[in-house]
Amino acid sequence: MDKIQKIATFCTARLVFLAGIAIYIVMMFFSADPSFAFKAGATLTLLMAGILVWKAHFIKRQEPSSTEVWLYLDNATRPRSAKAKRDFAEKLGQVYGRFSLHSLAIACIMFAISSGLLDVLEDPGTQSLLAGAY
Repeated sequence: MDKIQKIATFCTARLVFLAGIAIYIVMMFFSADPSFAFKAGATLTLLMAGILVWKAHFIKRQEPSSTEVWLYLDNATRPRSAKAKRDFAEKLGQVYGRFSLHSLAIACIMFAISSGLLDVLEDPGTQSLLAGAY
């Protein structure tokens, strides 16, 4: 992995981490209903994956100097020629796409957990156990 990919991965990971914290806070807000909390988390994660896909396509039209990655590159590593700028956009697009793919997988897992919790919580046996506990 070259320097541009490392910096792009770091910047994107930080962005996804902060968005993940926000999604976690929303899920904790809905923690009274676990199934709904996971469904809300999955929907927000799916939205984040869509934004990352959009960003991966938009980066090809964006000037490299207007990206966050550009700020962390030294002058020798910054792309100057048209081919270097295309390679730079391609590398950033791959990084955004990889994070989007992982976010999509996490959203699918959260939807599955939500469906499983909904089935378990609506089961009459589970409801009688929960009613006996209170």
